[in-house]
Amino acid sequence: IQAIDTAAGQCAGQATIYVIENGSTDATYAEAQAALAECRHARGILLTSSTPYKARAKAHALNTGLAAATEDVLVRVDADTFVSGTLLRQMGPYFLDPSVGGVGSVPLPHKVTIWIERMRSLEVYYGAAFKRTSQGAVDAIPVLPGATVAFRRELVARLGGFSEGMLGEDADITVRVGRLGYKIVSDPMIRVFSEQPQNLRELREQRMRWSGGMFHMIGRNRSAIYRLQGLRGVWTLPWGCFVMFRKLMLIPFAIAAAGLIIVGHSFVPLHEVAAAGAIILGAQLVMMGVVVAVLGGPALLLSLPSYMVFRLVVTYFALETLLSIRLKDPRQRVMWSWLRQVLPRAQRGRRIALAGSPGRMSGGAAAGRRGRRR
Repeated sequence: IQAIDTAAGQCAGQATIYVIENGSTDATYAEAQAALAECRHARGILLTSSTPYKARAKAHALNTGLAAATEDVLVRVDADTFVSGTLLRQMGPYFLDPSVGGVGSVPLPHKVTIWIERMRSLEVYYGAAFKRTSQGAVDAIPVLPGATVAFRRELVARLGGFSEGMLGEDADITVRVGRLGYKIVSDPMIRVFSEQPQNLRELREQRMRWSGGMFHMIGRNRSAIYRLQGLRGVWTLPWGCFVMFRKLMLIPFAIAAAGLIIVGHSFVPLHEVAAAGAIILGAQLVMMGVVVAVLGGPALLLSLPSYMVFRLVVTYFALETLLSIRLKDPRQRVMWSWLRQVLPRAQRGRRIALAGSPGRMSGGAAAGRRGRRR
């Protein structure tokens, strides 16, 4: 809250900080109330959000803030993220262009002391700062990380707010704003600092949530693919599906290939295939090394060799997500399809029955109908 208030001091307009307390059981509410009272540059409003459904809690809290906000631009900041004092001054000018709908940041680790945090730094510099900026050059960004992101309030409200009951609400709202025809921008110089998993258990929970969110987002926006809506529908979302499949099959294929090489019986030239894969992987690592050296500094290059181990670990977690994610029951889809067809007919039949009931007929017509029944 103090960091956001500092950023508001460099903002030309009046800023309001909406803090949404989402069912905490510690002293969060009291501490947030005290911090908002000390704000010097921004107006502070403390809200509460509550829902019995855990899967909807985060998006429900975001929608609580959306309902209370009146400003033209909303900047979402997760509770585990620290922003810089220049945040609003960097994001604000983009919205002077009426064609821009959303602006994202680069969520770096707030400290780099353990192996997971070093791997996450490599991942962010290459994936968020480099690749996502490249996608933005052709307006094909599939997700702006929810750690810190800004959208036009009117657009989010027009879309009905953040999707509740699904993972990956940040990716979903990014794609849906883009489908409205507005540009999505990612600036590699807007950097924020988020807490990262501290062990493999927390990393597994994070990656399963992210992988599930990708499946949910693509499933909810699959119409953009067959409608060919911009480069997201033509390229980014289909490529995202392919990349997810490629990652998920990496470990099973690698195990199978290693087994065949050991046994020595295969109709496929495995040694040549392995050499080609090493060349492709090596080219990617060289490119990644250049990006990391430029954006993060040469010191991070020492962590690059172990990045492949990190990728295998998170790929395993993504495979676990695929095998455990809940799918819609096909019988439910058939049932809903049948109800959509039957209910309108039943309603029409009910309206006809009401229109022809004795209470709505004249006395002679009703008597005549009773006579025919007898």
